[in-house]
Amino acid sequence: MKTSDWYIPKDWAFLLGWHLMAFVFLFLPILVNVIINKLFSGLTETQNGNPDLYYVSLSLSLSGILLLLIARIPLYRQKRFFAIGPKGLPALSKLCYWISYCFIVPAIVLMALLFWVLKG
Repeated sequence: MKTSDWYIPKDWAFLLGWHLMAFVFLFLPILVNVIINKLFSGLTETQNGNPDLYYVSLSLSLSGILLLLIARIPLYRQKRFFAIGPKGLPALSKLCYWISYCFIVPAIVLMALLFWVLKG
């Protein structure tokens, strides 16, 4: 196994550490707050008849399904149509497989939120 010969001086590590902490404790909560605020304002607009969040959810789900189909092409060529999981996939297809689920899961959550908001 190859050992790492990287060396970061202590003053650089201190400066880089502060930048990382500033990102984690300052920028990331602000970003999460903005996303949640946009989601709830979008849900309020959906109650008033604006279908934008529905279109976002639909496009996320269709993109995820398309990526999933593209990722599973090697399995389809082997006539393994009902294989579950990325076990028999090459590395690039595994990456595409997991990225597809990063699209599909938020789409399902957004659709559930839309259903919950619109049924009431």
